Amino acid sequence: HHVDLLAGSHVGRSRRACVRGIHHGNGPDGYRESSCGNGSMKSGHGLFFGIGGGRPYGFLTFRGSTRLPRCPAAARHRGTVAGVSRENRARGRRTASGARPAPWRAVVNPYEPIRMLSDDHVEHVHRASLTLLHTTGMRVLHPPARRLLAEAGCVVDDLMVRFDPELVEEMVARAPSSFVLRARNPARDLTIGGRHVVFTSVGGPAFASDAERGRRPGSHAEQAEYLRVIQALDVIQQEGGGPFEAMDLAPETRHLDLCLSLIRLLDKNWQGIALGRDRAADCIDMAAIALGTDRDGLAAAPALLTIVNTNTPLTLDIPMAEGLIELAGAGQAVCVTPFTLAGAMAPATLAGALALQNAEMLAVGTLIQLVRPGAPMMY
Repeated sequence: HHVDLLAGSHVGRSRRACVRGIHHGNGPDGYRESSCGNGSMKSGHGLFFGIGGGRPYGFLTFRGSTRLPRCPAAARHRGTVAGVSRENRARGRRTASGARPAPWRAVVNPYEPIRMLSDDHVEHVHRASLTLLHTTGMRVLHPPARRLLAEAGCVVDDLMVRFDPELVEEMVARAPSSFVLRARNPARDLTIGGRHVVFTSVGGPAFASDAERGRRPGSHAEQAEYLRVIQALDVIQQEGGGPFEAMDLAPETRHLDLCLSLIRLLDKNWQGIALGRDRAADCIDMAAIALGTDRDGLAAAPALLTIVNTNTPLTLDIPMAEGLIELAGAGQAVCVTPFTLAGAMAPATLAGALALQNAEMLAVGTLIQLVRPGAPMMY
């Protein structure tokens, strides 16, 4: 369904959005006015579609009420819906009874990446990151990780670890430029790297939410509902790191139930769990069982990618360090995502925030390659 967003603004506490008349019959110029509860995402907003009066309509939802105001521009579009001709609208009605979802396919970006910074600027940020790691260092809270870094020649002073720039560049150069992640259905294996693009679902939302039941703590049964939707939508190529927590299950074991649901309900690739050594180890072992292999086979053909967050500024905590050591040691992919918010826990300037973010990634990437040279990893 086509939704043409004409305007969106926040005025005081009100949220306003103007949507060209998808659903008509609610006013002389074809605009729908609606109120709704909390949205489906943590930020409290989202884009929803539905059917009303036999016709499709779309509206924006925000936390609180949503008003879709009338717009004089509608007078220019009488006889059309969102700029779609009567002929095309009729064609849409003829096919509405049999929706045609987009088929599964590998996505490759045909275009070069947009260069927002010059090569000289990128090199300047990189050198600033290396200087930061050499002079200030990274606080590593996990003792085994500090020992591993010290054995490689890093200077360890209590919790702070300072890195030799040459060591950092040598270690991160060991990472492969691309790799393949296995899925239970081999036709849905994923290539990571180069111009390959992978669309994933959201990972780790705080609540479950839908139009009928509103926002609420999630349950194991609702996790299964969510995963079935991911399996049904071929435009989603990977499950993105676990839905909301199943609050009706014990915290100590709920990760096992989640992994079992991921294995049973998806034939796509799914992301692993890096929150501590035990959870990561269970995730690896269950993935190996599901694929009919062992840890050696999984290391030769990885199936798991997991997210590891740093605690900006310049801190790697114990659960994340344990998880990345377990997963990287098993040859599984680790995606390092520094949690840099400019002006909060990072410099307010773009150059300063980039230098800090890059430094944290380089430090964790060095640790990953010390755990297992050549382990797949992502920035």
